[in-house]
Amino acid sequence: MVTGEPEEQIDPGTIFVFENSYVADSAWELSGTEYPNDVGNVQYKLVLTETSDIEISLESQTDTFLMLLNSEFELIIDDDDGGTDENSFISDSLTAGTYYIEAATYYGYETDNFELIITSDNFESMSFSFYRVIQESETVEIYNTTAVLSSDSNYFLYELIITEQTAVQISLSVPEGDAYLYLLSDSFDVIYTNDDAHEETDDSRIYYLLNAGTYYIDASAYIDNESAAFEFTVATDNLSSTVSFYEEGDWEIFYI
Repeated sequence: MVTGEPEEQIDPGTIFVFENSYVADSAWELSGTEYPNDVGNVQYKLVLTETSDIEISLESQTDTFLMLLNSEFELIIDDDDGGTDENSFISDSLTAGTYYIEAATYYGYETDNFELIITSDNFESMSFSFYRVIQESETVEIYNTTAVLSSDSNYFLYELIITEQTAVQISLSVPEGDAYLYLLSDSFDVIYTNDDAHEETDDSRIYYLLNAGTYYIDASAYIDNESAAFEFTVATDNLSSTVSFYEEGDWEIFYI
């Protein structure tokens, strides 16, 4: 917590300048989760002209989650409870360049005030500004299917081809079970996962800004060998993106 009178106020009521620190006072109307670029999260832009050691704190009455992204909005580092109580804290040495700081909550769907504090040992080389509250893109559903999970087929794999950077929303609903989603790279490395879209549902959702390329989506259940029907949906704001069924099988065999 920064105390004392600010030296300057930027964007009245939003960002204040203290000695060696920027302090952003803001609020989530309805926060997203711990996944980068999730709807409802608040992003700030950080520009460094020289290599600098920085510290970022995110403080609130709710359980916070803090992310540092590169200029392509890809995750560099994140933190859940590295600060006091359930607050978040990141400390790192960053080279000159553009970064984005994303303020989120761990469970999502929270409405609360927060304070984001960024401090540097090289304050004169740093600029900091509000960037955006992430809004739901006008995505269009491009794929929808249903299937049944079983002990023999406890994952269904789909191939997603992106032709240009685009926002993608992936949803998995298992009405009689607990859904689990994996977003995988073209070499089948795990990029992101989601169990529960928020604390009041067992459905899974991933909303992310993806660069052009090939990805795979694993639709499965949180509990091994759970037998249940599911509905799988992909929506995007780039209609040239395509989704197709790839394979189904035994999760344990696939990930060995």
